[in-house]
Amino acid sequence: MHARRLNIPDHLNDDPGFVYRWFNDVQDRVLRARKAGYEFVTSDTLKGQPVGDPDVHNDSSSVDSRISKRLRDYTVYLMRIPTEYYLEDRQNIDKMADAIDDAIFEGGSARVDKSYGLDVKYSDKPR
Repeated sequence: MHARRLNIPDHLNDDPGFVYRWFNDVQDRVLRARKAGYEFVTSDTLKGQPVGDPDVHNDSSSVDSRISKRLRDYTVYLMRIPTEYYLEDRQNIDKMADAIDDAIFEGGSARVDKSYGLDVKYSDKPR
């Protein structure tokens, strides 16, 4: 059986009010997550349940109750966002992906805002 190094306890995955994710503390990922509405998960949220594989070091140097793990050269933090915000973000991402797909089918992605601007074309005609 394959152990999940950074699992999230079942009682958190079953929480309909929040979506939980691990964020690497590299570059500005944690800051961007905070700006997007994510908050740190603290030890009182875990109700005594372990997080992740015990072989992955728990960062005991932290002076607060944020849940974190040390991985090689960086720390990962368990964060959560209200489900309604997560779903809203997913809808926006899906709309942008759909717009790019539509543009490709219509003859090129250059017409799509924030696309790579490649003149990608799709044809269903056999070559």
